[in-house]
Amino acid sequence: MKRALDSVSSDPPVAITAANAAIESLLKVYCDDRELATPNQSRKSKSLLRAAIRDLGLDPSNQAEEAIQGVLQGLRSVVPSMADLRANASSAHGDGRSHRKPKQEDARLAVRASQTFIEFSVNTWNDKYPCDL
Repeated sequence: MKRALDSVSSDPPVAITAANAAIESLLKVYCDDRELATPNQSRKSKSLLRAAIRDLGLDPSNQAEEAIQGVLQGLRSVVPSMADLRANASSAHGDGRSHRKPKQEDARLAVRASQTFIEFSVNTWNDKYPCDL
């Protein structure tokens, strides 16, 4: 996350790439450490997210309070949104003629949302499985 935070102002595409990589790394480490299966042993963030959310007990549909369901759904949406940003506005792919360079505020929003997702996930992981970290 340090690279993502440090790049927001100077290089927004790099910030988005780094934030997405941090999310993917967290999900891969979590699923590996917890020995969670994903469909066809997929290493894609969407499959890893589903496995991690289920294991951490953070599935919005399992929450009784509607407001908490909404917050968790929003938090969960960070992962696929970051994957979309990475594909379309990051430094992870070559630039074509129609490549959109993200604005500084877009990168800041993406990085902070990623940071929130990561911090909440790590804290929940530590609360649920204190010896794993």
